[in-house]
Amino acid sequence: MNTAAATQPENVTTAIQGNLFLQSPETDLHGFLVETARFASLHPEIIEQIDEHLDSAALKKKRLRIADRKFLESPAGWLAGLQTAGRRPDAGALVLETGRPRMPARLVFMFLMLRGFLGNLTSAASRRMLAESTSLQVMAANHGLESMPAPNTILAHLNNLPPSVHESILDAQIADFLDEELDEFSHLTQDSTSVFANSEWPTDGKVIIGLAARTLRTGKIFGKLGFAPFRQWHVPGWIEQMERLEYEICLSAGKPGSRRRMKRAYKKIHAKARKAAGRLEAELKHCVAGMERKAVAPSRRRTLRLAIKQMRRDIADIRKVAGYSEKRVMHGESLPAKEKILSLSDGSAAYIKKGGRQAVIGYKPQICRSAEGFIVNLEVPEGNASDSERFKPVVEKAVRRTGVAPVSLSVDDGYSSKKNREHFAGDIPVVSMGGAKGKKITPPEEWDSPEHKEARRMRSAIESMMYTIKHNFEFGRLGRRGIEAVRCELSEKAIAYNFCRAMLIRKRLAAERASTAA
Repeated sequence: MNTAAATQPENVTTAIQGNLFLQSPETDLHGFLVETARFASLHPEIIEQIDEHLDSAALKKKRLRIADRKFLESPAGWLAGLQTAGRRPDAGALVLETGRPRMPARLVFMFLMLRGFLGNLTSAASRRMLAESTSLQVMAANHGLESMPAPNTILAHLNNLPPSVHESILDAQIADFLDEELDEFSHLTQDSTSVFANSEWPTDGKVIIGLAARTLRTGKIFGKLGFAPFRQWHVPGWIEQMERLEYEICLSAGKPGSRRRMKRAYKKIHAKARKAAGRLEAELKHCVAGMERKAVAPSRRRTLRLAIKQMRRDIADIRKVAGYSEKRVMHGESLPAKEKILSLSDGSAAYIKKGGRQAVIGYKPQICRSAEGFIVNLEVPEGNASDSERFKPVVEKAVRRTGVAPVSLSVDDGYSSKKNREHFAGDIPVVSMGGAKGKKITPPEEWDSPEHKEARRMRSAIESMMYTIKHNFEFGRLGRRGIEAVRCELSEKAIAYNFCRAMLIRKRLAAERASTAA
């Protein structure tokens, strides 16, 4: 841990402290903050891990600043800047020095847990909570801050933390619950659910229009950074025409002759999409050629390269969508959903359809739950991975995390297969797979046994847990985009839920002890 970079003192007490004029009310938020502060004090290794990642992010920014300075100081400095811009910093050569105080790692951890508890930190309600909550003001004061950091400052720190940090927190959580004997973790259930991505439902026409419009917006960066501007030509007009055609398609849906009108409108959309892609590609080549002939600071060159990469991808995607849309509308051919572009904002999102439920554009996380309701393992696979495919890896990781050999394992019919059952049957006494398929592969004497009946009864408890995390922790709708960010967001919500669950179980156990003593 770089002590020079973290100049603010950290409060290591396990309770939120108040003063004569400002004291924390006894609310669920206050209780949650006390619980997370207690956890942070018990696990300084987590705080050190967070501090290391914050240092790493700061070093990347410093390396870019040094490259920019070399560019400004020397006529040939931009070459040196380009040579160093792609390399990772040498820990022995590049170190952080004392500068403007950074948010303490312990406070970053508290905000990370708070984001999971509130569901997000960007909504109007969450921002009001950050500004007005007495408990949060006391928390900030305890960490040496005179005022609450701005939401964007908090998010900049939180988004520097990779999924490995969340995995370490969940590992430590489960170990603590075992030590406290809050759960034996000998009875496990697994299920999946669908969650909405931070994206709207797509149509081929809307996707094409969105890609073309985004390419124009991104192209403005050339003019902003002092290069020849990205010329729009007739593309805005073509976009307006495609929007009118898309609107006509929506209005004609379900009416007599709608199929013929839809084909005619989409034929025009496909033609204009290809014209727009050609014009955008030609203009991008012109701007890139002009950029390469001009010296530019490494930080700006990096920004430009990212923008150019995005624009090239979007132009290629315009042609791709126009191609498979033409096959679908004109020739009745259809591509699998996994080969289509389903979201402009989140390219990792997939088409998720679970049983007879509403289809969503999003993700299908797998959750392994203990008998007392703790989330032991959470996996967010890419695409619409089948339940049976993710059964073994999710359970095996849960068992490794707890270090406890399960007595029973219960899942629904979506996980049922003879191969999956045989994989665990030798190690786990009761492997219950519900539904018609599960009954077919389970010997009758086992299916009718009291142990299997109890395991099937326990499986329904995971549905209640799914409802709780979706409605109380906003687990069902995402605020972040991209598979890595989505994994972090859902992990934060699962960890926050576990903390709240532990608080409830402790209260229940205390009441039971008091009742026994009486």
